[in-house]
Amino acid sequence: MSPSVQLAVKPSATPTVAEFHARLDALLPLVESRAAEAEAQGYLTDDVVAALRKAGIYTMLFPKEVGGAELLPYDAMTVIERLAYAHASAGWCVIGNNMEGTTLAIYIEDEGIKKVFAGGPDITIAGNGVPRGFARPVDGGYMIRGNWAYGSGIQHAEWVHSGCFVTDASGKDMVFGPNGQPKIVVTHHPRATIKLMGNWDVLGLRATGSFDYTLSEGDELFVPTHMTYDFDIDAPRRGGVQGCTGAGRLQRLGAFRLGRRCRPPHARRTRQGDRPAPGSIRQVARQRELQVPVRAGRSSFPRSTCVGPRNLEGRLGDLCRR
Repeated sequence: MSPSVQLAVKPSATPTVAEFHARLDALLPLVESRAAEAEAQGYLTDDVVAALRKAGIYTMLFPKEVGGAELLPYDAMTVIERLAYAHASAGWCVIGNNMEGTTLAIYIEDEGIKKVFAGGPDITIAGNGVPRGFARPVDGGYMIRGNWAYGSGIQHAEWVHSGCFVTDASGKDMVFGPNGQPKIVVTHHPRATIKLMGNWDVLGLRATGSFDYTLSEGDELFVPTHMTYDFDIDAPRRGGVQGCTGAGRLQRLGAFRLGRRCRPPHARRTRQGDRPAPGSIRQVARQRELQVPVRAGRSSFPRSTCVGPRNLEGRLGDLCRR
């Protein structure tokens, strides 16, 4: 980030992973007590989201340049593992906000950073970077359109990120790069610019609120260039190891599975007796097709890689220096 970028970041010591675990200790009773209500309504309760945001858990991977804690991926995984153990949907939404907010923070231009983080690092973001829309280039940015799916956590989002295939100026033909792959741009726009389709009606992870969404008004929406980044961007503009290792994917594929796998089947019960609560590990585990990926959680990370944060930090550092 250039020195000219001024953000409303209060000077303070960066929280350690131990501090995040201490904050989580205080929050877990609330998270578990609201789980059934959240699963019933289809998204996390307001008080749980507010508490996780206040604790900085929603933004713990964000780079220090925007006021984030910039935890090592391994350290953040240990926090998310415990949260997913308590309530899987809460863990999933925290992963999403950290992943999507981190990629925004490390890739978009300085002008976009000043806009998004003008009030500090505590932002919420959701959406789907998988290109299910189209971006027509115009002067100063893109006109986007589309219908996107699986916007986990979008009920509480302030910003939305939406992946789009780039088209020519007419909007009719897709643009392809030198490698023959379609050009993709990830765009960021305010939550008020979209509407939810109300179609999140599933068996497990109901409280993630992973609704489909589309534009709220008109056929297209203008998104300025400084609020976008190319999917094949060469290098991050800011950030630490997260910027060169795909840390968001690392956590989504690993920490969530670890927390879900470690929770014993009998740990979640309703007051009515032995019947599993909606979205609980017992209920989800009954689906045979989900048992393999849940069991595979720890196998996503070899023992030699995950023996501790310093070992992983060294490995990630080696990757960044290549």
